[in-house]
Amino acid sequence: MKSRSVTLFGLPTLLTVFIVITVLSFSTLSLLSANSDRNALRRTTGLIATSYAISTMAEEKLASLSAELSEMMENEPNIDEVLPSFLNKHPEITYNSTIRTLEYTLEFSILRLDVKLRVNDTGDSPRLTRISYRLTTENGQDYSENGDPVWGG
Repeated sequence: MKSRSVTLFGLPTLLTVFIVITVLSFSTLSLLSANSDRNALRRTTGLIATSYAISTMAEEKLASLSAELSEMMENEPNIDEVLPSFLNKHPEITYNSTIRTLEYTLEFSILRLDVKLRVNDTGDSPRLTRISYRLTTENGQDYSENGDPVWGG
């Protein structure tokens, strides 16, 4: 009568198959992680490039508005007399007469930049001074607090 003892026949083959499956699963997970990192890096790079572009647009608009206001004040030195005609030329600008600020919004790609400017009436300082920028994306992500993303503003 033959005895049925446990043999190791086939165990190396099973171990090899298990190791191959394990290596393939870890390599697949690593590839998926690398792809998601690449996509996140592309989105981040695009967002940074767009934020620089919209920031440049805001600085150019600030310079043109300041130059235009200075040019208008050459004829009339009282800024309160000049502001109504200045604001009529720029309907996109909101003026708060209580705290003497101008506000306007720029949109570029998926970003929106809200700019707030202070109107100075002293002759030796710049006429318009930037108080704040608020950079947001379409989904409401706010990047305006010390450069750290703040959800929902």
